[in-house]
Amino acid sequence: MRIYLKQNVHDAAIERIRWLMSEFNNVIVTCSGGKDSTVIVNLVLSVAEQMNRLPLKVMFIDKEFEWQSLIEYQRRLLNDPRIEPLWFQAKIQVYNSHNHGHSVVCWDNENRGLMRDYECNSIRQNIDNAVDEKDFFKKAIRYFFGKEPACYISGVRCEESPSRNLGLTTYETYKGVTWGKVRSKEQYDFYPIYDWTFFDVWKYISEFNLDYTPIYDLMYQKGLPFNQMRLSSLLHSLSVVHIFYLHEVEFDTWNRMTQLIHGIHSTKQLREETVSPKELPFMFESWSEYRDHLLEHLIQNDEDRAAYRKRFEQFEPRYLPEAQHDLLRTEISTLLNHDLKFSKLASFEATHAKQLYNRGARSGRSKDVGEKKYRIYR
Repeated sequence: MRIYLKQNVHDAAIERIRWLMSEFNNVIVTCSGGKDSTVIVNLVLSVAEQMNRLPLKVMFIDKEFEWQSLIEYQRRLLNDPRIEPLWFQAKIQVYNSHNHGHSVVCWDNENRGLMRDYECNSIRQNIDNAVDEKDFFKKAIRYFFGKEPACYISGVRCEESPSRNLGLTTYETYKGVTWGKVRSKEQYDFYPIYDWTFFDVWKYISEFNLDYTPIYDLMYQKGLPFNQMRLSSLLHSLSVVHIFYLHEVEFDTWNRMTQLIHGIHSTKQLREETVSPKELPFMFESWSEYRDHLLEHLIQNDEDRAAYRKRFEQFEPRYLPEAQHDLLRTEISTLLNHDLKFSKLASFEATHAKQLYNRGARSGRSKDVGEKKYRIYR
């Protein structure tokens, strides 16, 4: 249920940040370089300045395969004297959505060339042998603050993902607050602009005349829908749609990636309809047959294949017939985008939660539905 406050989103965010800064002596603002990060960094800076809490720790995990324009923006932002930059260029593992079954270790200068040189002020150590970005965040806050109470402040918004909307409005995180996540007993993530819209973000950037990553202007000129105007590592599944025109807007970035990343040429040859198909390919009789074919022939790594199969089997019995068509297409898109984080399935679950999720269980039919109708793998 939505509860509307008698204040605008800007004032509400400032109030939340001021409360967080009063609750926690140890704060790190995370910044990916995107539009939401731009907003949250500037909001927290304004509060920190008022509360005499400068310099502000701002952390950027540089996954090497980034837009060059984003890197140039981060250099400008993190050069602000009010900021203590924590620019990490450490060896961590990231999934390569352009080459199924393979991951890439960022900044692996011992085994290959690099996309670009290290930043002069970057931190290059891997904290406590963190495996991937998620593990790195978990260990970084412990590295800086031990077991003391601490928090990350990030620009996550509900509007960008149905699963985020469900997670950030349902469960209490800290002292009655839902807009966050518990990391450990005394350490948290908080998202003060969780209820901002796409238009709120750009209104704030415009009214305060903030610098931002210019790649957004190019996305707008290309006519991309708002929900695709998102920046992430160029290896991430969300960036697949941007690979189609990367060579047009940042040729040097494209050229370097083709030298270092397997599968990038194949991705460029694909169309958007291929990685998120709207129609069943003519050679298959059903979406389930198409999904099973991809699972057996596209996914080469046995562990990845087992992980996909396990997650699909967990999902299928939860939904009645009216949801199965959309679920199968979501599973296919998950495979085509090598989405081992299962973000697409999480969004599907959140979108269908109220209408279709577990209705079979409530009517006493979930066992039959799961075993007879939707149990596809033998």
